[in-house]
Amino acid sequence: MVTFVNLKCDSSKKAKGRRARNPSNKEVTRITLELEAEVKPGDATGNCNIMCQRQRMEQQMKSYIKALKKSINQERFLIRVAGLEYEVAQKLPQAALKQENCGPGREKDSGRC
Repeated sequence: MVTFVNLKCDSSKKAKGRRARNPSNKEVTRITLELEAEVKPGDATGNCNIMCQRQRMEQQMKSYIKALKKSINQERFLIRVAGLEYEVAQKLPQAALKQENCGPGREKDSGRC
């Protein structure tokens, strides 16, 4: 039985590195899922002991993560709490900043030359 769940999302601009395969300033999103599950010794049966239950829980978590990744790729987010479904809206894109050209030998950093 899952007793605690904490889901955190954060995004940031990926810094340009020497070996970066991706273009600089690409936005990276991290999703951190922290959960706590409780397995009671009385729940164990002759066919499935505590270790077996732990493996089942790990498999269940892997399937949750797989479903979450699929939702992310399809940009479809639904949260179900107490039988009610909520759709998660994405942030609206901010207005594009005025493009400023840097002089020769200068590079943009955080939108400034």
